[in-house]
Amino acid sequence: MGLQELCGHPNIACEILSKSAFSVGGDLVSRYIWRGADYGNSPAIQPAVAFSVAGFKIGSWGSYGLGQYSKEINDTTIVNMGHYAEFDLYVSYTWKGFTVMAYDYFFPNGLNPNTGNKFYNFNNATTGHTLEACLSWAGPEKFPLQLFAGTFVYGADKGKDSCMEPEAKTITRPILKPRTPSMSKGLA
Repeated sequence: MGLQELCGHPNIACEILSKSAFSVGGDLVSRYIWRGADYGNSPAIQPAVAFSVAGFKIGSWGSYGLGQYSKEINDTTIVNMGHYAEFDLYVSYTWKGFTVMAYDYFFPNGLNPNTGNKFYNFNNATTGHTLEACLSWAGPEKFPLQLFAGTFVYGADKGKDSCMEPEAKTITRPILKPRTPSMSKGLA
């Protein structure tokens, strides 16, 4: 049975649904490295599912480390962090090469110090969620360039409650301010 028979007659809703796409996938990666930070220091399984229609896309993505990892807290303390786990939800809209996105990164395994993260806890001081707002532009095939800007706007992305590695945090800086690299702390 085709979509037109299911709908009973052609209409705008049926036309839009006929141009929709549902995707399911997954990856097995040797390491999960995101924006320069190593999450888990082991192979990981990364499942994904998404639905898109008329420029809108909604989906989820996850990562689960197959091995346990440790995190260096200071020069003398190394903490066993267990298996790295992450569950992300996202929504986006694309029009003429521009994409507006919102991501919810969630860390269920309680990255220190957010032990015992709960999915439905959205308290800004204790949540395991980190919300990011993004804008990207993808050039045409003849000009294969992509530009991306994103900033964390809520949740576990700051200070002592941070679930994000310091190297992965998005920091807004004036364009003309010179940056000096520091080998021990990333970009200063």
